[in-house]
Amino acid sequence: MFYMLCAFGIADARSRSDVSSQDVIVTFYRAGFAISAQVLQLKVRANQEIRKPIIEHSARTMALHRR
Repeated sequence: MFYMLCAFGIADARSRSDVSSQDVIVTFYRAGFAISAQVLQLKVRANQEIRKPIIEHSARTMALHRR
């Protein structure tokens, strides 16, 4: 999907004289990196939310076994 957007942007930039295709490529790459960074951040946050109860449960279990 990202590469299709790049291709459309490059084709559009080539048809216009006021925008260089390199500018369009840079803009799409920046947008792609921003999106992938947000997705990665969401994955890390979700992973922390999944691990937190597991760690708390294992800590409680260890505390019960120590008694």
